Amino acid sequence: MVHTWEEVADNGFIKKSHQPDGDTLYGIDVCVRPKFRGEGVAKALYEARKEYVVHHGLKRFVAGCRIPNFHEHAQSMPVDDYVEKVVAGEIEDLVLSFIIKQGLRVKQIIPNYLEDEESHDYGVIVEWKNPNLS
Repeated sequence: MVHTWEEVADNGFIKKSHQPDGDTLYGIDVCVRPKFRGEGVAKALYEARKEYVVHHGLKRFVAGCRIPNFHEHAQSMPVDDYVEKVVAGEIEDLVLSFIIKQGLRVKQIIPNYLEDEESHDYGVIVEWKNPNLS
């Protein structure tokens, strides 16, 4: 599943990359205005995505996410260790920690996923499997 954000998101337009008969919902981006953060908006959006997967009988929901706090630890540990520590709850990452709390699991770390100085250009692919099909 190695790809870049531009490839999977069709440079943000999701035209050529969309497959209506596919078995996976791929989440491109979720962004909440700062003044509405902490109000449960992002959590509701993730719940809606999971409900969509179940309702439509899809296998899973997959997303790529940033790891914006990695730059604070990049000098002291490799990205694999950083992600492992975030998953274990030993390090808090603004994006990945939230996504893990929504029930998604890390599938893969992808270098050069997107141009993002804070994440050192890494992306993390996360997945939520439809519990009705497991």
